[in-house]
Amino acid sequence: MKTLSLNIIGLGGLFSLLVSSAFAISSTPVGYVTYTANANSDLKLGLVLEQATSFSGAVSSVTAGAIDAGSDVGDLTTNAHYVKMTSGALDGQWFEVSSASGTTVTVSEDLAAGGVVANDTFQVIPFWTLDSLFPSGGSVPGSADIFNADALVQTFDPSNIGTNFATSSSHLYYTGSLAPSGWYDSSALTPSGSTALNPDIYIQVRNNTSSAANIVITGTVPESAVTVNVLSTSTGKQDNLVYNPYPTDITLATSNLNSSGAVAGSPDIFNPTDLVLLYAPSGSAQNEATIAAYLYYTGSLAPSGWYDSSTLTPADTAVIKAGQAVIIRKASGSDQVTTWNSNLPYTL
Repeated sequence: MKTLSLNIIGLGGLFSLLVSSAFAISSTPVGYVTYTANANSDLKLGLVLEQATSFSGAVSSVTAGAIDAGSDVGDLTTNAHYVKMTSGALDGQWFEVSSASGTTVTVSEDLAAGGVVANDTFQVIPFWTLDSLFPSGGSVPGSADIFNADALVQTFDPSNIGTNFATSSSHLYYTGSLAPSGWYDSSALTPSGSTALNPDIYIQVRNNTSSAANIVITGTVPESAVTVNVLSTSTGKQDNLVYNPYPTDITLATSNLNSSGAVAGSPDIFNPTDLVLLYAPSGSAQNEATIAAYLYYTGSLAPSGWYDSSTLTPADTAVIKAGQAVIIRKASGSDQVTTWNSNLPYTL
């Protein structure tokens, strides 16, 4: 189930792209992004870089959720991994690995029924964990007092139904002497460095100190499109906690949010169907509200396109920064999952 669901390190061909602070890529797609967690503030951010691929190949054959890769897939279960399809009907979607042996990697979902066929390509990638994303605490402020965290990395429950979700877990990096240094659950005070992070959902860094912290994430640049599941329910409005999944800015017009079906159009500009809500790239307070809301208008009073839901001004060129946290607020409707198929915004 999907419920878990710069400067570049490389040689020639370097070019730069402004992110929250900086990002660049080269012929070797490995680099880092830097975000700013302001003093006494929350920073919501997406994981726009991936861990290095453990296995990549093409489907030799598929039966239900079992892919025969045609060659030995190696150890994909000691550490939690997911299969990311990179072509075909499920291009960009990911599925948690449930088992792997010999030439076969298996997930719980029925990939064959979903349209996966021979010669579709895929990668198998380790989930980010707190230890791998922020080794030895990384750039997250450490906490000498395990009972009074200087900073927290907080996650959200992907199974939440409704709107305005609270965080579901909080973790601190302990640097004191009462226990070994490392990541701990701030409530249970148990080690949590192996906690796997859901690729679909942004995380939150809560900086409780009086100084800004630069949060650095190092990893591999996505080489293929990323697809995110978006839920609507019959019980009411539904928030989907997503983010721009790429290490470069996109606009609403280029986001594919409406054309993919992830955000339904609004025939009444004064009564939006679905909304896209943006958080500030660098927060200025804790528990901060969103800073902007947009709708896609499909009526006849004005040209079709993106509009600011407050000012009703055109917003096709509104920017979603790299990794910027987004809420897709779906209107009450049928119980279904659609997909946000976001186009790869760069060429490697």
